[in-house]
Amino acid sequence: MKKNRLGFAATLSKIPFPIIALSIAAMLLTMSSAIVFTLMPLYQKKVLGLEVGKIAILESIVEFVALSFRVVSGYFSDFFMQRKPLILLGFGLNSIAKIGLPFSTGVFFIYTFRVFERFGNGIQASPRDAYVGDVAPDDVKGASYGLRQGLGKLGSTVGGIVVFILTAYLTTEAVGLTGETYYYILMVGTGLSFVATLIVALFLKEPKVKQPAEKKRKSLFSMHKFKSLPIKFWHLMGAAFVFNLSHFNESLLSLRGEAINIPDKYLPLIMVFMNLVLFMVSYPIGQMSDRFGRRRFLFLGIVAVVVADLFLAFADAPKFIYAGVFFWGVQMAVTQAMIMTIIADNVNAELRGTAFGVYNLLMGLAYVAGGITYGYLWDTFNVRVPFLTSACVAVFSIAAFHVVLWPNEKEEELYT
Repeated sequence: MKKNRLGFAATLSKIPFPIIALSIAAMLLTMSSAIVFTLMPLYQKKVLGLEVGKIAILESIVEFVALSFRVVSGYFSDFFMQRKPLILLGFGLNSIAKIGLPFSTGVFFIYTFRVFERFGNGIQASPRDAYVGDVAPDDVKGASYGLRQGLGKLGSTVGGIVVFILTAYLTTEAVGLTGETYYYILMVGTGLSFVATLIVALFLKEPKVKQPAEKKRKSLFSMHKFKSLPIKFWHLMGAAFVFNLSHFNESLLSLRGEAINIPDKYLPLIMVFMNLVLFMVSYPIGQMSDRFGRRRFLFLGIVAVVVADLFLAFADAPKFIYAGVFFWGVQMAVTQAMIMTIIADNVNAELRGTAFGVYNLLMGLAYVAGGITYGYLWDTFNVRVPFLTSACVAVFSIAAFHVVLWPNEKEEELYT
């Protein structure tokens, strides 16, 4: 890997403009989703009268749809070696689906549009991550992934703040949230989504990637792309899957704050704080990994998981909750960017979309499994057990990554 010895500002100037444009588009899309879906459960419950249990089941179904299409879209982008059409299709479907949400008057219609929105999100995710790896020069690849991830989280933070401001402006204590209020808020979010789609259409250029010469073109459904992924990639996925089992649903962060009597009106600030930390850490860590290597930062990120879990497990005051949230935001910024960059470093361009599709699917499944497990531990035992269990899983993943990232002296250079 070519080392980058430039400063933060100089490194930013070396990141290709299409990656910056894609990062801004991703920020606007996540901002749009935060605005639209922060209040969606309340809209379904208060305006449409849907029960909470049914909301949870339906949301799980649409998330599974999104995860499944991340694999499909990544594979297709490799087969045709075209990233931009799938990214643009995903952004476009996401935007079109959001148009229908403000006009939905029943559960069937709202979840028809919701499935299309998640379908669009799933289509663009893997080609988007592969695009960054295709376009970014080797010496700023980590910084490029850090920028893309950081701006995405900034979008979530700003979107949450926008919802708070709009809700405060459009509602009163006497009346509360109404269908008309939701309509205006949803339209604001939808407009941002279309701006993001326009940026993708105007400023992304298809990267020129050399394809290996093949005597015979494979069938679209031959699965040859999956079979061609190197064995080291699958080893990395195994270790990453184990590590991501340490991740719990982030709603537990707010619930942990509630458990020590943080007032309800301040609980949303926990997620705002976490996303701000993630935004501020992502780009600097990515830039430093270009200079000092990926592995050491990945292991520091796993250590941050353990520190966060210990703060959260034994917190008895708000300052300890926020300390835990701080380290959780740090680990999210570090580990996600490092794993994605390692994939981009070590998987050839013609397989990169498929690789990111597999990664996104496996990590999504790990999050679902972890969320169910830690929720059960919370309900069955006490508030400390989920976080201590997460810390133990994270420690175990250090051994798994050590085996994968340091196979032997001859292969060490593969995972710098």
